Amino acid sequence: MQRPDTWPRYFSNPRGTLLNMADLTLWPRYLHFVVASIAIAGLGQALLAHWRRSRAEADAAHGLRWFSAATAVQILIGFWFLMALPPDKMHLFLGSHVLATALLGIGLCTTLGALIAGLLQRVWMAAGKEG
Repeated sequence: MQRPDTWPRYFSNPRGTLLNMADLTLWPRYLHFVVASIAIAGLGQALLAHWRRSRAEADAAHGLRWFSAATAVQILIGFWFLMALPPDKMHLFLGSHVLATALLGIGLCTTLGALIAGLLQRVWMAAGKEG
């Protein structure tokens, strides 16, 4: 997605087995999505347990532990991903483009808020809704 200059190689490989290993963002981008799925699964478990109210405390706490741990790892991977971006793209998020910088800041603040809510065992707040 970020390197259109490499797309012709994909079109010439009909089996679809080509990875752009030269792209420095490949592994942090991949891990960012994989770890995010673990965080969302934990939050989903916590929400389901909270909603069902059967064994709610134990299951919700377990789900929120997974959510919180994965979210903390997400923050670290996110910084790795940001630093692996080409310098011109990275600098957009680090001050040279006001909207991109603001959106990154808002995303980081809401992520930290969700992480704190997860650590405090506040299921709805971690999901972005106080209920």
